[in-house]
Amino acid sequence: MLGPLPFQGTFYSGLPRRNYLPYGRELLDGGLERAAVVAFERAAEANPGAPTLYRLGTLLARSGETVRARAAFERALALQPDLAEANNDLRRCSRRAAISTRAISRFRAALASTPDAPDALNNLGYALLLTGRDQEARALYERRWRSSRTFPRC
Repeated sequence: MLGPLPFQGTFYSGLPRRNYLPYGRELLDGGLERAAVVAFERAAEANPGAPTLYRLGTLLARSGETVRARAAFERALALQPDLAEANNDLRRCSRRAAISTRAISRFRAALASTPDAPDALNNLGYALLLTGRDQEARALYERRWRSSRTFPRC
């Protein structure tokens, strides 16, 4: 059993921090995108550089978390305004969010007239997923699945 260090002393530089960037890359290479997002978030907390925030934004956008992706791209651009990739991806997220917002209102109107229309439920769920509202999207997908089971099969 190990006890305390055999000498007294004081840490003047603080405890070392773990570098989560290589860890996040390894997780990403292994196909573990959700875990990679967490690693990149921690890397961005420890060292909020523009490249790290950009990588975090791309991962969040890929996983459908558009709102959080936009925030990461905006933070990256605040640090490095000439980061062309972040500008491009931010525009893409903004355009997708704007399209989704218009689409959401249209699909909600369609469901107001036909509450269990499978296509409208599916499309509204997808539009909500694009805007980062995963729980609402899931509820609609489940509702769509339940409603499709009530229709006679051909």
